[in-house]
Amino acid sequence: MSTLSEELRREVEAVASALGVHPSTVGKRAGQGGHFYRRLCAGKRIWPETAEKVRALLIEMRANNIAHDAKDGERNSAAQPQKVVSTQGGTGAPSPAAPSITEPRDV
Repeated sequence: MSTLSEELRREVEAVASALGVHPSTVGKRAGQGGHFYRRLCAGKRIWPETAEKVRALLIEMRANNIAHDAKDGERNSAAQPQKVVSTQGGTGAPSPAAPSITEPRDV
């Protein structure tokens, strides 16, 4: 009899193989972090709700064939803060008025 962790581990490995990436990358893209696959291999407990979410994302990954980190970045670019650098006067130095990445932006 297979445990939920063993079943999900096999599913993650199958998707990773289909996409040409390491299984830990699949776990990370499924929103569970880089150690998710390691925990599955160790037979650690997984909540059924988490397994359902991961399985849904595995299906989406296969359907979209998300195989490159660049696509992952494009998909999540709206959530990433963008650093704005202005080069006034051609010096290449950031403008004092340009916000840094740590300063909050007005939305």
